[in-house]
Amino acid sequence: MKIGNSIFKKVDTTGFIEKKYWIGKYSTTKGNIELKYDGKISGVDSLATYYVWNDYITTQTDIDLIDFYVNSNKSTTYGYKFAGNEIIFYNFIWSEEDLIGKAGKEIFRWKKI
Repeated sequence: MKIGNSIFKKVDTTGFIEKKYWIGKYSTTKGNIELKYDGKISGVDSLATYYVWNDYITTQTDIDLIDFYVNSNKSTTYGYKFAGNEIIFYNFIWSEEDLIGKAGKEIFRWKKI
């Protein structure tokens, strides 16, 4: 955008983690899904958007975290680990008033396609 002699560029708000590891298509036991650049999910009717945690200042965990949103108000937090071209998701167990948590049992896996 140009206003007078000044030129402004749009700031990219999508983080490095999302670009490098998350955005793309995956094979799941329920069919293929796609995590899009804008944080939206297609291919799974029960999921609308996702948010990868990348600010751990206020929490202490033994695993990385992601939230999947059913709608704009309700989300579920999962732990995850990368294993080759798969992402393994774990039940995430909060303790001590949502400040500390740990990975529980494996819940599901996605394979990058």
